[in-house]
Amino acid sequence: MHRLVITASALSLLYGCGGAAPEHTLAEPVAIQAPFDDSDEAARDDGESELLRHLRVLAEDVDALHDGRELFATNCSPCHGHDGEGTIGPNLTDDRCNHPNDLLGIRDTIDLGLPERGMPAWGPILGEDRLNQLTVYVHSIQGRQIQGRDPEGEDCSALLEASRDPAPSSR
Repeated sequence: MHRLVITASALSLLYGCGGAAPEHTLAEPVAIQAPFDDSDEAARDDGESELLRHLRVLAEDVDALHDGRELFATNCSPCHGHDGEGTIGPNLTDDRCNHPNDLLGIRDTIDLGLPERGMPAWGPILGEDRLNQLTVYVHSIQGRQIQGRDPEGEDCSALLEASRDPAPSSR
């Protein structure tokens, strides 16, 4: 764990996202109700469908969400703010998005990073389990509208609402 923190801190400094997170409680994750709207995800291949099923299960696992919250505090808060409100990086709690905000889209963004925007690829650093925990936590804080960095990107509120709709799916 110490190795991960040192590596994450070094990457944060390298990409200009230094500084300690403020001393207050992290945003509590919200368990996401299945079934999800997977219209974008349906077009992905079978291997990713298994991953999607796994992420859906994790999204309802309180322990996984809390582990994801801790990972966020350690690795993401220097750029995205303590509660995801955005500092150097975008606000992750508003209803806007620059990249796909479904579970697989979020996971891909965290895994591969956005080098052109200064975000490192966290997948190789975190490994599969932690990457998945962080993914479901980031998905859980969307739509909270925490005051922070100005919104940017497309309006994704309809997609976010659909992903949390407890109504039965027409699949």
